Amino acid sequence: ASDVYKRQMQHKPRMYIMDEPTSGLDPLIQREFYSILEERNAEGATVFLSCHVLSEVQRYCREAAVIRDGRLLVSSSV
Repeated sequence: ASDVYKRQMQHKPRMYIMDEPTSGLDPLIQREFYSILEERNAEGATVFLSCHVLSEVQRYCREAAVIRDGRLLVSSSV
């Protein structure tokens, strides 16, 4: 799985939109994945992801939002 993400991100797009990207990954690969995303973000890329694992949101995100039924309920710094 790690190699798949690396290949998908190698062209370094300016924006990433991902839905539950770490679902099913083991913890070591999850850390490597987020390390790559943090690197891309530091290079100026914007990263949007959906995640139901609040510990991941707290650890890796600067901003978070809650959306229900297509409506933004709240948005805040983490």
